[in-house]
Amino acid sequence: MGEALVLIGAFAQNPWVGGAAVPGVMLGAAYMLRLGQKLAWGEPTKAKAWKDLNVREWVYFAPLAILVIYIGLAPGLTLRAMDPTLTRVLDEFRRRSTVAAVSLDAPVPPAGHLAAAGMDPTPAGQIPTQQR
Repeated sequence: MGEALVLIGAFAQNPWVGGAAVPGVMLGAAYMLRLGQKLAWGEPTKAKAWKDLNVREWVYFAPLAILVIYIGLAPGLTLRAMDPTLTRVLDEFRRRSTVAAVSLDAPVPPAGHLAAAGMDPTPAGQIPTQQR
C-alpha cells in the first residue's frame, strides 16, 4: 500500500517522476515476493549449522531490544519529544483542510479564526467539526 501511495503522489506532482518511480517499485515488489517465497517455502537448512549470537552481536542487539521494550511499555518520553512537531503538522493540516472545506475560491482566513471559516473554534489537539 505504501508503494501505491508513493506512486499516486509522484504521478500527481509530475507524470515523468511517477513513470521513473514505477521500475523501482516493481523491483522492490519482486524482491519482497522472492524473499517471502524463500523464507516460507525454501529449502530448510540444518539446525546444526546455525550459530548463536556472538558477543559483538549481543552488544548491538541488547540496547535496541531494551529501547524497543521501553518505548512499548512507557512511550511518554518519546511522545513528549514528538509533540511539538506533531502539533505544528496537525495545525497546518487543519488550517489547509478548513480552507478547502469552505471553498476553493474563498480567501484564507486569518490564523486562529476558525469561526470565520464556518468551523467551531476548538482547543489545540482537537479536530474542528462543522457547525450545524
